[in-house]
Amino acid sequence: MQQRMVNGQRRLRIEHVNASASNPVAAQVKDKAFLYPEPDSRVASKAYVIKGDTVSVQDASGGWCQVSYQGKSKAIVRWMQCELLQAP
Repeated sequence: MQQRMVNGQRRLRIEHVNASASNPVAAQVKDKAFLYPEPDSRVASKAYVIKGDTVSVQDASGGWCQVSYQGKSKAIVRWMQCELLQAP
């Protein structure tokens, strides 16, 4: 994962994330994003994250990031589109 500046904003360029559940990479959500049970899924779960939420990226594949988000009662691990993430 690399950072670069675009239009004055820090953006993440996620190609090969060297992250795992034991070595997550922090990222911030740019806009409301629904979470999916699998990458490239056509059906979103009811769960979503909103602009400003911080997630831990555990893996990335084909433009999708597996993220962990600490919800009110438990941690949620799902997939979301990587383009909706930026450096914290």
